[in-house]
Amino acid sequence: MMQIRELVLYGLNGQVRHLPFQLGKVNIISGKSKSGKSAVGDIIDYCLGGSSCDIADGVIRENVSWYGLLLQFDSERVFVARQNPPPGQQSTGFCYIEIGEKIEVPEKCDFVSNTNVAGLEEALTKRLDISENLNIPPDGQSRDPLAANIRHALYYCFQNQDEIAAKTFLFHKQSEDFITQAIKDTLPYFLGIVNEESLALENERSILKRKLAIEKRRLEEIRMLQGGGLQRAISLISEAKYVGLLYDNIEADYDSYESVYKVLKSVNEWTPVNAETVGMDRLSFLQSELKKSEDELEQLNQDISNAKTFAGETSGYANEVEHQKIRLSSIGLFEKLDFRPDHCPLCANKLEMPLPNIDMIRTAIKNLDDNIQNVTREKPKLRKYIDSLESEREKIRQDIIQVKSEIDGIYTQNQDAIALKDLNSRRAKVVGRVELVYGWKA
Repeated sequence: MMQIRELVLYGLNGQVRHLPFQLGKVNIISGKSKSGKSAVGDIIDYCLGGSSCDIADGVIRENVSWYGLLLQFDSERVFVARQNPPPGQQSTGFCYIEIGEKIEVPEKCDFVSNTNVAGLEEALTKRLDISENLNIPPDGQSRDPLAANIRHALYYCFQNQDEIAAKTFLFHKQSEDFITQAIKDTLPYFLGIVNEESLALENERSILKRKLAIEKRRLEEIRMLQGGGLQRAISLISEAKYVGLLYDNIEADYDSYESVYKVLKSVNEWTPVNAETVGMDRLSFLQSELKKSEDELEQLNQDISNAKTFAGETSGYANEVEHQKIRLSSIGLFEKLDFRPDHCPLCANKLEMPLPNIDMIRTAIKNLDDNIQNVTREKPKLRKYIDSLESEREKIRQDIIQVKSEIDGIYTQNQDAIALKDLNSRRAKVVGRVELVYGWKA
């Protein structure tokens, strides 16, 4: 059971207005006209999960920040609060709920929203012991199934002034769209006519209905396949010949049931030929090896290019040094050096800056001659290195050709297997139709 202990309004100016109720007694609110009495019911409805704030525009809507209710249950209290919608709006999703055995109304509205309207409804519905239920519309009606909750229970707890005097309806909000049907769907549950076992029975009924629909559809398919009599048998024999299940020279006496039966029975004895694709592991290995060889080939091409470039630069260096040596030889620098360092060796005049000594010049000339001999000596080794790289490149090229050929062979073999698999599939369809029509099993 749920009772309201207190209704509270939190003002925008920080003031709080309390309206306490006495539990277990009839509470009568009296006051002058337009003093806010009618708004009490709308505030309660809004705080209990109403989708719209129906509080009339005026003093309350203009000055309240949050609306709150302190609810008393059998063994605990629940405080719920909802934010007053901003001007121009009729609802907000900001909700606050607090649960405890002896909680009191908070004195400040520094609430942080900790649930939404759906969560608020669910929490209160569970505490009212409204068990799991579901009203499923009769066949042929398009509306969705409906589960009773606290919002439906309020139809039987409230009555506005105009509803009390109404002659055409009895329950709260019954005049609004769709509410009449919701009352019809949920009233049996609240009256105890529908018990908790009914949901399990209804679920079982739904499962059986789905199974029945499936079986009906399957039966209709079988009837469609079995239709045609002799014409159907002739069609099946033709299909069997087309996919190779029967030889073209096999003829059935279509006037004899035994003859047709014998031919179709032989079709039913067909077994598929194994057509598994092969070599997939080998294919993966070969593709990996192909990638590795192609990478090696690319690296070899780069090495050969670099080696040839270096060989060309070396030849150029050797030719240039040889040319310089010939020029120096023409003036006899490679012959015996006997000039004086402080005189010019050509005109014999005395020099202001003495020439390097003879040993230094002789050493430099010897080094130049040695460099020429070293370059000449290294040329055969460089050529041999390039030849070895080119031989290795040719070997890798041949390996790549061989691997590609093996990969192509696996692809061809698998294409043949796929074609056989497709033929098996088409044959199996014909055999399946024969089994379905005549009820045989191989």
